[in-house]
Amino acid sequence: MIPTEAWILERLEYYHDMMEISMPLSVFFHEKDWLGQSFAQTDTHREKIACGDILGLNRMEGLAMLINLDQPKEFISKDVLENTIIHETIHSKYPDLGHGGTFNYYVREVRAGIFPPRKRNILVEFKDWLIA
Repeated sequence: MIPTEAWILERLEYYHDMMEISMPLSVFFHEKDWLGQSFAQTDTHREKIACGDILGLNRMEGLAMLINLDQPKEFISKDVLENTIIHETIHSKYPDLGHGGTFNYYVREVRAGIFPPRKRNILVEFKDWLIA
């Protein structure tokens, strides 16, 4: 089953409510709509979007979001789209957080339904490091 735009908006609203942030003002589902906006990036970035390399984008600190449905239908599944929605929602919540360990930790925690993420016990991690 191919997810619809209504399903994506429902999931976006669910995760934005979970993280206590406002919904984006504009949600785009197709490349041509996104590329027609003034905030679309440089030519290289436009080429990546047009080639279908990008599943989701978040601009202007969460005010505009692209969930790219112009992918081949065999690549679009609910799991892939849900991960993309979570990924872009975390970018909305933490605009300065780059991809890395902390970002992946947040994705896993939100995927598990835990938000805000649990506090890591630094002392336990330090003891594990000493033992290893």
